[in-house]
Amino acid sequence: MQIDDINSLVQKYLDGETTTAEEQQLRSFFAQDPLLVPNELKPLCALFRWESVERCKEDTEKFVPTAETHTTKQRKRLPSWIIAAVSAAAAVVVTMFVVRLNTTQTGDYAFVNGEQITNKEVVQREAEAALDMVSADGNEDFNALSLIGGTTDEE
Repeated sequence: MQIDDINSLVQKYLDGETTTAEEQQLRSFFAQDPLLVPNELKPLCALFRWESVERCKEDTEKFVPTAETHTTKQRKRLPSWIIAAVSAAAAVVVTMFVVRLNTTQTGDYAFVNGEQITNKEVVQREAEAALDMVSADGNEDFNALSLIGGTTDEE
């Protein structure tokens, strides 16, 4: 290969415009004895030797699984949406449990003479009796307005 051809291929390589075949020509040229490479191209000789060494490392790593890569392949990871869904469900269950424990039991009850009564009929009867004691006449509520300076229809 001529030095001018190598120089043009090197320039194309550095510009990123070479084909795979042209890169292979450059690799084979720089793989020869460094004494045969012209002085102006010797720095590139080191570049192509480094590249070939790295390619060999890459190829051996692809074909020889190490213990580290073997263990990572066996370990499966759950998708993040499943983890999020399980976390949300757990939060809902815990929240419901806490709310249920803290909720006071509601129901119909009344305190009569300091004693709690939970029988619904007795509570209703006591409430009606208390309302009857407070209001003797249906119009009494409106008569209270006249006491505070209001007017009623009777005046």
